[in-house]
Amino acid sequence: MTRVQVSHSSIRPNDRGKEVLSFVIIVDPGSGKETWKIEKLYSDFISLDQKIKTANRNLTKKMPSLPDNRLWRDHAPAKVDQRKASRSV
Repeated sequence: MTRVQVSHSSIRPNDRGKEVLSFVIIVDPGSGKETWKIEKLYSDFISLDQKIKTANRNLTKKMPSLPDNRLWRDHAPAKVDQRKASRSV
């Protein structure tokens, strides 16, 4: 069984000095195979979401919306609770 886990997120400047949100994802394919650790930008998730929804319109109705990227930029207790709720979807 393959396991996918978001290890952590970070905000860092890109090549143009603009702050970007990124996530470090751990993929464990199981069966003794090597675990992967990759970093993906929030914009990569937006792009993937659009491609999936374009490819399968029926699936679009069943998929929840992605959380807003501002959700990860604030450490207020209300935002932390929202992050926890969005992970369980």
